[in-house]
Amino acid sequence: MELIQVGPIQLRLEWIVLFAGGCLGMIAAHLLAKKMKYELAWDADTIVQAAVIGVMGWKLSPVLIDPSLIMEFKWSVVNFAPPENGKWIGLFIAAIYLVIYLSRLDPPMRWGCLDLLGIAMAVLLVTKQWVNGLWNGGLSIQWIEVSVAVLESFILYWLWLASFTKLGTGEIFADFLSFSGLVLLARSLFIYSFEAQKLLLETGWLGMTMTVTGLVFYTLISIRKERDSS
Repeated sequence: MELIQVGPIQLRLEWIVLFAGGCLGMIAAHLLAKKMKYELAWDADTIVQAAVIGVMGWKLSPVLIDPSLIMEFKWSVVNFAPPENGKWIGLFIAAIYLVIYLSRLDPPMRWGCLDLLGIAMAVLLVTKQWVNGLWNGGLSIQWIEVSVAVLESFILYWLWLASFTKLGTGEIFADFLSFSGLVLLARSLFIYSFEAQKLLLETGWLGMTMTVTGLVFYTLISIRKERDSS
């Protein structure tokens, strides 16, 4: 995404969109948790902490990839620009933090928190996708971005309606990962220009990971249902 100049500071539009989408997602999840009496399952502070840890992991990713840098450059490593794959390292570290937090919750609260997280992530994804569709790229890929934004919006609407009956089952989170992942995976199949190729291929890997993870959660939910019924 493009850079926005604010005085002497340059901000990437992507950061602003992620921050705005994250805030909207947190608000939507909070309203849903309050309405469905799941306030105890939704710890906003933990989500914020995971985001901060992820950003720190992204910033320090050069050292994590090559620890010898800290011996050579000492504290100046904090000034290093993170590599392109650093964002995935930060995301992975944040995910580990959330897994540790969720593992300490009682099962009902754990599944409820996951479902609320799915709603928050869906809002974030829809926000980012609409900005992609209306801001980025030429006409050769813009129609793909807008189409994906429309599909992701329908998925968010469907998840929101389903949450009134499925919240706390884990199915909302699994549905978000599976269906949104499939849409992102399909999006990566349409490559019209060299400039778009890298973005769309990365999206394909993200979509595939989300879809596979969603299928894993479907399996875990099925095992839990069988165990509860026996």
